[in-house]
Amino acid sequence: MKISLSAFLTVIIIAIHMPCKGQKENLYVGTMDQRESKGIYVYEYNRAANTFTLLQTNPEIKNPNFLVIHPGGKYLYSVNTVRGNDGKRFEAVSSFAINKTNGILKFINQIPTYGKATCHVSIDHKGRFVLVANMNSDSIISLSLDKSTGRRKSNGLTLSLPAPCCLKWLML
Repeated sequence: MKISLSAFLTVIIIAIHMPCKGQKENLYVGTMDQRESKGIYVYEYNRAANTFTLLQTNPEIKNPNFLVIHPGGKYLYSVNTVRGNDGKRFEAVSSFAINKTNGILKFINQIPTYGKATCHVSIDHKGRFVLVANMNSDSIISLSLDKSTGRRKSNGLTLSLPAPCCLKWLML
C-alpha cells in the first residue's frame, strides 16, 4: 500500500491538532475577598470551542492571592488570609489535592505563614520545599512537603530581607 507524502503529512497534522482523548485543561483563578468573589475558581478550558466552563468555587478560601501547582500536578497551594477560631485574621498556606479526572480541588489543610502580607509561594523543581514571601514581615519561610500527601510542615528555615514579594527557583 502506497501513501503519498502529502497524505501522510495531512494525517500527522490532523493528529497533532486533535486534542488527546482524556486530556483536559483547567484554569485555577485566585480572587480577592471583595465584590462577591468566591475564593478559588476552577474552570475547564475547551480548546476546540475556545470556551471556559466553571467547575467549582471554593468560597471558604479567602484572598487566595497567589496559586502554584506542584511539579507532579497532584497538588495546588495557595497563600491566603484565614480567620481563626478566635475571629482573628492571619496569613496561611492552603493545600489542595487536584482530582486527576476533572481537576476539582479537595482541601487538605492550612498552616500559618507567621507573617504579614503573604503574597507569593514557590515550589522547588523536585517538589520537596515551598518558599513563602511575607512582604510586610520582611521574611521568607521554608516549608517541607510530603510528596505522598501534599501536606506541608515548617522546617525552621527563615530568610530575613526587606519586603520580599516574588520568589523563583532556578536549578543551575
